[in-house]
Amino acid sequence: HEFQVGDITTTTTLQPSRGDYLMCIHGCNELSPQVLSLALKYRTGYAIMPCCIRDGRLVDGSSVSSSSSGRNGGITDDKSRYALQVGYLAGKFDCPRVAAISHVITNRFLIIIGDWS
Repeated sequence: HEFQVGDITTTTTLQPSRGDYLMCIHGCNELSPQVLSLALKYRTGYAIMPCCIRDGRLVDGSSVSSSSSGRNGGITDDKSRYALQVGYLAGKFDCPRVAAISHVITNRFLIIIGDWS
């Protein structure tokens, strides 16, 4: 296998097969769910480190709201909101593992890991 760089939304660039791994580091907003969707579609492994996930930007338009009118009571603490959104995203795709690197390295420190091959 070889390392490839390109636009993940075009099929001319992305044609993974079983045994391949899709990696997404600091994938903002819709990018992390898109990569998880593609990993599921192509039955590949994946390591996804979501970055910013704005309200309404998860797979089905759901999110953990940071406003006081949100369903979660308005979590405004960034670390808690981020952890909840990553957990929701992992659960939405039935991902088996969420791991972490040191939060000293980055404040977006959670990694969704799995393999559908």
